[in-house]
Amino acid sequence: MGKTTLASTLARSMECGFGRIQFTPDTLPGQFLSGQTQDSAEAVCSGEDVLRLKEQVRAVTVRESMLGYMEDLVALTREEPRFVLGASPRALLALLQASQAKAFLHGRDYVKPDDVKAVARQVLLHRLVLSSEARIQKADAAAVLRYLVLKVKIPV
Repeated sequence: MGKTTLASTLARSMECGFGRIQFTPDTLPGQFLSGQTQDSAEAVCSGEDVLRLKEQVRAVTVRESMLGYMEDLVALTREEPRFVLGASPRALLALLQASQAKAFLHGRDYVKPDDVKAVARQVLLHRLVLSSEARIQKADAAAVLRYLVLKVKIPV
């Protein structure tokens, strides 16, 4: 199934409109999410339901120490010599939001380190670029990221 077909089907399942979107690596969902709805017998939720869930996820508490934990992880990706390009501030925002969503899906109103660890690969890996030397040495970006996740100090 193509990406456009998938996106169109997902939009219909939520009674939302759909227009083709050209993504760039730094596109955020809020930049294109629309509250417009359309009739669809296949709908499983409305656009309003999605926006309500989004607000509930945003309400998940992130302690200052947890934010520092995420900042430290992102900083490690930028300091890591095997990466020529580390995670950006937008990556930190994505990590924060994904961690909140993970906690929400587990029925918690707060983020814990396991949430960050669980989403770090999916959120960060595609944003990291190995150096030429690391590629020549057959380094694996996922393994480097795993190492950094284990290296960052867990807040108490």
